[in-house]
Amino acid sequence: MRSKSITVRGILTTALMLTVGGFYTVVPISAMAQTASKTAGQLSVTGAVTLNGTKAVSGITIFSDSLIKTARNGEAIVNISKLGRVQFGQETEMTLRFSDGTMGGNLLSGRITLSVPAGINVSVVTPDGVVTPDAKQVTVLIVEVVNGKTRVAANRGNATITSGDKTQQVAAGQEASTEQTDNNGGSKKKGGAVIAGGGGGAGGAAGAGGAAGAGGGLSAGAMAGLVTAGVAGTAAGVAASQSSSSSVSPIRP
Repeated sequence: MRSKSITVRGILTTALMLTVGGFYTVVPISAMAQTASKTAGQLSVTGAVTLNGTKAVSGITIFSDSLIKTARNGEAIVNISKLGRVQFGQETEMTLRFSDGTMGGNLLSGRITLSVPAGINVSVVTPDGVVTPDAKQVTVLIVEVVNGKTRVAANRGNATITSGDKTQQVAAGQEASTEQTDNNGGSKKKGGAVIAGGGGGAGGAAGAGGAAGAGGGLSAGAMAGLVTAGVAGTAAGVAASQSSSSSVSPIRP
């Protein structure tokens, strides 16, 4: 009897150990699966760039609510899975937010270029407004904050600028600003630029630098950078959504 009691006790002890061990094995696997499924982006940098206040290097994986800040000689690119790409110009500060099907954040200063496929909801909050592209269209859009005012240039797709109780539509090939809205002005065409689709990796996109000008339109560096970089084809999702012709017709004054 005593031998049988010991045997039964041993079997129960072993079963209990296996059960507890299995529980602690399942928990990490579940946590890892949850982390893997979380939408993430990959950062590429040129020059001085910080991520959440710490010096950033290329290849870092970033998640939503990341604060990215570039110095005068710094530029950055974030590729976010199927959501598209965000390019940060020099002297730009933005908290980037994204999840499945949505992308945007708070642009405090500087300039970003968004390359987003159709079907993605985008919302960029600036100090004096909100910029929302048309989610039904492929979007290639510059959003720039200069002296507290928001400027938008639409290469592909349409966008809306909302500032207070005023709303302004920006059609593809046009640019507009909240300063124009304050002065009851409308959006205007971008003068004479031919912005073509095509490739453009981190190096090409980083060429879209240049400080913001003091005039009524986007800085010359920003516009020239778009021509050079060919940002219309940078995001894989954008390329997949485009028609057989990847270039935009010349925009004439």
